[in-house]
Amino acid sequence: MNANFIGKIQEFDASLFASYRSARFHEVEVRLRELLALAGNIDERDHVLDMFVNHFHFVGDLLRARQVLEERIVLSPDLVEARIGLTEHYHYHEEDIEKAAETVEIALQKAFVKNRQVRQVLGVRIRIALKRKDYATVNNSLSMLLTYELPHGGFDVALESDFIPQIPLEATTNDILMRYKELAKPKV
Repeated sequence: MNANFIGKIQEFDASLFASYRSARFHEVEVRLRELLALAGNIDERDHVLDMFVNHFHFVGDLLRARQVLEERIVLSPDLVEARIGLTEHYHYHEEDIEKAAETVEIALQKAFVKNRQVRQVLGVRIRIALKRKDYATVNNSLSMLLTYELPHGGFDVALESDFIPQIPLEATTNDILMRYKELAKPKV
């Protein structure tokens, strides 16, 4: 992103809280459209589209949020972040757990091809599988996390553990769960 564009984003961010507090939602959309018009490359355009998604989620316009997420995917079909965003949109906003489960599998394929954000996608996959009580997918995902090695210079999250308490003891082999807990334990 060029410095001028970053400056415009920072100006927007600085006034966003006041606009939301004053319920000036239309003004936010107008300014986001202006930023989109200034976007000079795919990364800048994607950044503004992501801001639109956040805005539409904030105002509860789920249809437009999904449309923009789909636009991000068309813009950059291999962008793992956009696939994660669409998956989480289905999971948390539309609460369509079946669509989320379908979408996370595509995100996982993209993550493995790009060798990027594999852990993050697997964490999302586990949360969805737990909601569906799909313990085979939980076990499969934990096994994948145990064997996945982040490539040198790779981009991903640390091993997550927020979902561990939600895994019923009878849902997985104790060995897999204990090995994952140990691996995910923060290093001191």
